Amino acid sequence: MAFKNMKAFKNKSFQAFKNIKINGNFFTSFTIIRCVIKIGKNVPSYQAIMENANVLARYASICQANRLVPIVEPEVLCDGDHDIERCQKVTEVVLAATYKALSDHHVYLEGTLLKPNMVTPGQSCPNRATPQQIARFRHESMTIKHGYSLEVGSPMKIGLVEAQKAFSQLLNLLKMLYE
Repeated sequence: MAFKNMKAFKNKSFQAFKNIKINGNFFTSFTIIRCVIKIGKNVPSYQAIMENANVLARYASICQANRLVPIVEPEVLCDGDHDIERCQKVTEVVLAATYKALSDHHVYLEGTLLKPNMVTPGQSCPNRATPQQIARFRHESMTIKHGYSLEVGSPMKIGLVEAQKAFSQLLNLLKMLYE
């Protein structure tokens, strides 16, 4: 579902920034938006991917115009029975569409934070993935392929997914750091 009233959001975000001035000093404020994509037999559609990407981009543009740092979270859900390869492909398409939309909306990429999903098989998938596989597939989904790379641009990628158990999450993140 997309924002229907961007004007109200603009006013709200500007008010949030104005309240952060303390003793004449401005402090950086972060704000987050999450758009979800579900994987299914014929899902996600091209239209759903593009709509979510444009909502994230409009949001980021408004935030930066009001001196806020947007945390952009295009979330591919881990619900379903899809395998890890399908999740990687959908994640790549969603990230590419999101960064294209951010560029089209003139968002300063270095002034954003990206919070991508972990690339995992669906929760109902019988083939479970190891932490090494999850780390490799996630890294591959954000590196140079098809003419784009997320290694440049966003200075930080945030990678915690609430759906994973804490221990499994920690293993996946540690494997990513040391690979």
